[in-house]
Amino acid sequence: METINPNWTSWILLLFILVGLWMLVRFLERSFPGFLRALPLPPSSILILRLMRRWMPLFILLILAWQFLLIAPLSNGIFLVLVILGSFQAIQSFFLGWAIRSRLVLYPDPWLRCGEISGRVDRFGLLGLEVVNPQGRHSLYYQLLSRKGYSLLPTGGEDTFLECLLEAEEKITGKDPGQTLRDLLALCPYTDWNHPPQIRTNHLAQNQFLLRVNLLTGRFEGAFQNLLSESGYRSIQPSSDEPLTDSSSTTE
Repeated sequence: METINPNWTSWILLLFILVGLWMLVRFLERSFPGFLRALPLPPSSILILRLMRRWMPLFILLILAWQFLLIAPLSNGIFLVLVILGSFQAIQSFFLGWAIRSRLVLYPDPWLRCGEISGRVDRFGLLGLEVVNPQGRHSLYYQLLSRKGYSLLPTGGEDTFLECLLEAEEKITGKDPGQTLRDLLALCPYTDWNHPPQIRTNHLAQNQFLLRVNLLTGRFEGAFQNLLSESGYRSIQPSSDEPLTDSSSTTE
């Protein structure tokens, strides 16, 4: 059987085919949102197709890069190395997006929060995603999501993040109040461990802590505050002359 030698004509033809396939998938996604979930297939098959869709850009890039390398291994290989070195940040964000996309694809209509931005995930890109909320459209790069962390929110984007300044009462100051608080959060049924609670200590008052926590639902806020109070941690107003340390302690 006669072999087909890689050449620029075949590579360009392959480029058009793969890019055309990608544009067709993107057209279907934009014109018929959720078209994969509407296919008459078992749920497990739909999940596999959705995961393959998220990895499709990687497959296309690998196929094109491999064929490009076969045309002229030495010169094209050097060129690919230079491209990889020059676009390291983009490549890193692309690969970080794998894990994030693979997780979010499990949810039909994901909502999330990253820092001060929360909303519905409207579009997945190669290097980041777009979140829509009443304030507009926001782009979040996968590097940012990986570095700062993100939390899944209930459908509708209910704001479940709570921040409060706590002071440990005398009945627990003989122990380690910070560790006691971490132990309390570890057993608390109200916290969302997709985004672990964060505790920062006041360096002028070791029995004061700034707590940032994500609750499973906003309806738990009252019960959570009561649990803190009953356990010996009362909410206080922050004082400008008692700043918190920069070092943060995150419960594991």
